[in-house]
Amino acid sequence: MRACGIPPFPTFIFQRGEFLNMQFKKSKTFLAAVLAAAMTCSAILPTAASAAGSRTKDEAYGDDSYAARFMSLYDDVVTNGVENGYMSSTNTVSGGLGIPFHSVEELCIEAPDYGHETTSEALSYLVWAAAMRDNIVNDASKGEVTVKNTKDASTESIGDLAKAWKTMEATMIPDQQGGNFMQKGGQLSATYSDEWGQIEQYPTDMAQGNTAQNPIHQSFCSAYGSDKGLYLMHWLADVDDWYGFGGKNGTQGKQTGVTTSGSRQFTLINTFQRGEQESCWETIPHACTDLHDVGYGLNGNGGMKGFFNTEQNPAQQWSYTNAPDAEDRAIQAVYDANRWGVGDQTVDSKWGGGQSISALAGKMGDETRNNMYDKYYKAIGCQDKWAKGGSDNGKHYLMNWYTSWGGAMDGSWAWQIGASHCHEFYQNPLAAYALVNDSALNAGMKAQGATEDFEASLSRQMELYLWLMSKDGPIAGGCTNSWNGRYEQYPSGQATFYNMAYLEHPVYADPGSNHWIGNQVWAVQRLAELYYVVKSDNANDPQVGKTGLKLSEALEKILDRWVGWFMDNTILGKANGEKTFSAKYEPYDTTETEFTIPDLSKGITDDGESFSIPSSLIWSGQPNDWKGTYQDNNNLTCTIVGYGDGDLGCVSSLANTLIYYAKAKGVATSDMAAAKTSYENKTTASAASATELAQQSLYLGKQLLDREWNKYRDDIGLGVSDHNTNLKRLWETKLALPDGTRANGENKVLSASRYTGTMPNGDTVKDGVAFVDIRSNYKDTTGEYMSKDANGKTMYDYAKECYDAKGNTDDYYFTLHRFWHAGDIMMALGTMHELYPDMPVDGDDTPSEDLVVTPSDIEITVGESETLKPNQTGCTFESADSTIASVDADGNVTGVSEGETTIKVSKDGKTAEVKVTVKAAATTDTTATTDVTTETTDSDVTTASTSVSSVSITPGQLLLGDTNLDGSVDVTDAVLLNKKAANVVSFNEQQTLNGDCYDQNGEIDGNDATALLKFLVHILKGLPENSSMNA
Repeated sequence: MRACGIPPFPTFIFQRGEFLNMQFKKSKTFLAAVLAAAMTCSAILPTAASAAGSRTKDEAYGDDSYAARFMSLYDDVVTNGVENGYMSSTNTVSGGLGIPFHSVEELCIEAPDYGHETTSEALSYLVWAAAMRDNIVNDASKGEVTVKNTKDASTESIGDLAKAWKTMEATMIPDQQGGNFMQKGGQLSATYSDEWGQIEQYPTDMAQGNTAQNPIHQSFCSAYGSDKGLYLMHWLADVDDWYGFGGKNGTQGKQTGVTTSGSRQFTLINTFQRGEQESCWETIPHACTDLHDVGYGLNGNGGMKGFFNTEQNPAQQWSYTNAPDAEDRAIQAVYDANRWGVGDQTVDSKWGGGQSISALAGKMGDETRNNMYDKYYKAIGCQDKWAKGGSDNGKHYLMNWYTSWGGAMDGSWAWQIGASHCHEFYQNPLAAYALVNDSALNAGMKAQGATEDFEASLSRQMELYLWLMSKDGPIAGGCTNSWNGRYEQYPSGQATFYNMAYLEHPVYADPGSNHWIGNQVWAVQRLAELYYVVKSDNANDPQVGKTGLKLSEALEKILDRWVGWFMDNTILGKANGEKTFSAKYEPYDTTETEFTIPDLSKGITDDGESFSIPSSLIWSGQPNDWKGTYQDNNNLTCTIVGYGDGDLGCVSSLANTLIYYAKAKGVATSDMAAAKTSYENKTTASAASATELAQQSLYLGKQLLDREWNKYRDDIGLGVSDHNTNLKRLWETKLALPDGTRANGENKVLSASRYTGTMPNGDTVKDGVAFVDIRSNYKDTTGEYMSKDANGKTMYDYAKECYDAKGNTDDYYFTLHRFWHAGDIMMALGTMHELYPDMPVDGDDTPSEDLVVTPSDIEITVGESETLKPNQTGCTFESADSTIASVDADGNVTGVSEGETTIKVSKDGKTAEVKVTVKAAATTDTTATTDVTTETTDSDVTTASTSVSSVSITPGQLLLGDTNLDGSVDVTDAVLLNKKAANVVSFNEQQTLNGDCYDQNGEIDGNDATALLKFLVHILKGLPENSSMNA
């Protein structure tokens, strides 16, 4: 059953209690009547009405199927991404799609430090979503599914995958790579430098003489020597040059495939440089192409690289860093497209012209073998920073955290490093499997040894997951070949995996990198999809190392426990109680933090709308040493310390995982009734049979998708009002640089004046300045870098107001629309369509063979409309007497004259009838205390203002607010307008003109409903709200 959202204007009132108390005192009786009518209206809305979240716009493709929901959301986020704020209007890619921002909103500080940056992650989601879009369009064009409302998927063509790949390549594959990087062969030198536990210990000297060469680069030079560099993505970019590095650099470092309107050019940038304690709040942004004498850097002109090293005169240079989970997601997308039959597309590539996407994805995968190596190519398990490096004994076969590469602007020298730390959630055995087994992808890997390396990597990644699986089910952190980042001896008793040491939180410690639930759902989605591929496609099922397990058996062992844990700890509804406890959040904490979470032992009350999933974990213990075979990790456990429903990307990725798991286990749509019963009667996952767990998995996955759609769908996507107490770090977290008194990691005191400089806009970079001090564009509320509004102010100003009032940001609430969230939501919706095309949205969980129409009996007045919702698509509608009630092809019924008739709904020989009663429009004056008069304006609009009790309509004029066309403006008009704003009823042309009470933009939304309410209780003198009489 679909949840009915709270109507737009009561939501406005309840969120602003002070406004309610101050402004509505003289109209309490009338206001009570309005609110009662509105709330009653929302409570009795037809169960199939499209009232998802706060959305006021029509769904472009409807929302009556998961395919339709995918396409409607894709229309908001990608097709209309520029208009809705997801994509840049300044920078574009010819022949591509739009360039996505990390988030629509600018004040968004996570891994990116500014919302209108983008990431290789975002571009990989664009490719993945485009692949699913082409799949659904292909299905629609073959008549396998109807996806139609104001737009029709069956009339469209595939090809967005190629456009998305073109966009990804043009933006994130670096153009500036020295011109001769692919001719360097075995000359790529990696010079050792210590990592340190605290930011204040940076920078230190490089260890001259402690060098090694990348042992695999020669193979890439032989295979791809005509390319201008590595076909890997840098991870971060300033889309519209907010920082200004692009404007200072000019053509140096410009991505030539990106067209810029104006001077704010797309620019590859970087942030993290200084060890595990460097959070986003403590970073120094800098361009990947670092020049001198152009207006930024040390002492104003010395470039930014000098902040991170001890060289007296750092060279002008370029450098990049990848995040291999993004490359692997793009490869996964192409593999999916090939399996769906839509992957045969060609891209005009920047290097080599027209090439198949599979060939390009194969090349990208081939070069991610750079991510299989230790940071300085030292032998695995060496535990000695002076150990010799440079051979394949430094290959761990896992996906590490990054590879970085760079060189001189003139091409005279170049370097590359790998990474010693490997995190569980950067692994992607599905991508490794695809590169080995998909013939088109495999053919794209032209360097020597690629297939053998990925066969080994597939096995090694699966062994890692078996090793890291906790007693509870979630996957623990990862491992390292360089203890403390300095190849120190492993602590006694530290668990090992192929001579690498266990890490609870690899790479980053502020906060620890394996708290976030996204690490779980991202990683295991790939495992669940791989499980489905191997089980369902009669595909290759190799052995996993020496475990004695086939790939499918290893996946099942992981998934059964992991899914069971989420089944036990995910909430549909609301818990009946809470529990509070204290624990250390980080391993290095000296004091405990108090946590309050739902107490599931007290039961759950399911309201049909709410949901929450675990959001944060803490860890205890460590795994057993890996001996090549699986053994339970009874001493490795996790504890939930947070819950929430706001991380919609994670919610959707969890749903995606559960759906693949259920399908691989053989659960069918026809099992949904049993699945629902099984879920509602479940105790613990361990008590469920394998069949019951799989059925419960599909039920939970479907419920999460339906509930998030119905609760949080809005006019541009899905968004949740949330708050982040860490935002106080905008002003409180200070930059650490040498200050002339502190010693670095080598016990040297460095000069403060040497480490002072400027950002491109003139902000001073030095020790002790705050995060926002070197990002002062956040304070700009009048220039070109405007943030989105929050409580009538820019987001930054509103956050600062909250901080100034209380010294924290606990009261600062905001709604973010992250691109990757939208990507995960779309992919989960698309997955449900792909695996369960006959699964109905909302309502009953079992598709009915009978034709059922909701509502079955409607009562409307003359001029009023209501929409019929059949449980099947492709129906026809016919009125028995169109002089009483008409009906259009979309099922919109409109009262024409007083009387009774029926609407016949038909499909494939099945019919259903809906009784329609049409009553005359009311003509009596309002009895409310609000009075109405008319005021004729130059535009022949009859404008309501407060004076007398009723009006009559002059032909050819409008009466703003009179939505039921009875000649009066009263509470019944407010109720009807609210229903229209919630897409419950349809308006004819006259009703739309009369209901446009806010700004007369030709559309009806929540602003119009709010304006009418404010007029009725005397807050406004007249309508529309933005007219001069309300000034």
